[in-house]
Amino acid sequence: MNRNRTLIFLVALTALLVACVSPSPPSVARLGDGIFIVSHPLVYRIQQTNEVIEVPKGFITDLASIPRPLWWWESPIDRSMAAAIIHDYLYWDQTCSKDEADAVLYLAMQESGVSTTTRKMVYLGVRTSIGDKAFADNKAAKAKGENRFLTSAYTDILLGRPVEPEDDLKSILARAKREDGLAAVAQVPPRLKSACRTALSLFKNEGR
Repeated sequence: MNRNRTLIFLVALTALLVACVSPSPPSVARLGDGIFIVSHPLVYRIQQTNEVIEVPKGFITDLASIPRPLWWWESPIDRSMAAAIIHDYLYWDQTCSKDEADAVLYLAMQESGVSTTTRKMVYLGVRTSIGDKAFADNKAAKAKGENRFLTSAYTDILLGRPVEPEDDLKSILARAKREDGLAAVAQVPPRLKSACRTALSLFKNEGR
């Protein structure tokens, strides 16, 4: 009996340890054709530092910061997708420079287990004029008043609705505006810039 209890305890302990060290998939749901929403805050700690980047619940992303031919994930629940969401958030927020956001992308892919070949290919892809345009387009859209943050309550409503495959970013945001689902512009986390600077420094120190 004692032996059986010990075995059960060891199995449970092993499962707990695996759960603690294994990265979890991002909390994201699909809303339309290439459109996703963060359904729970997505938190990324940069390597072994105390620097954290948090993508808030209700952020809508079309992942336009990464050219679609370079999408490397297979489904919205693939944990490697977290890096793309964080990158798109930083491109939209614009607190961090493009260089810093791209460095965060590379490090996040690395920590998510994306292969060296793939992450280098994706990184080089966002360093082209396509990436420059995505960053500039977001700046222009924000200047015109576009808002990509939904309220928590409205986010929950959308999560309970069937996915409309034909929906695009424009139609989703227009519907959210009609239904009072747009949130106030998210406040910039006080340490976001510090986190991005740290990421860029780590990226450069690794000799890339």
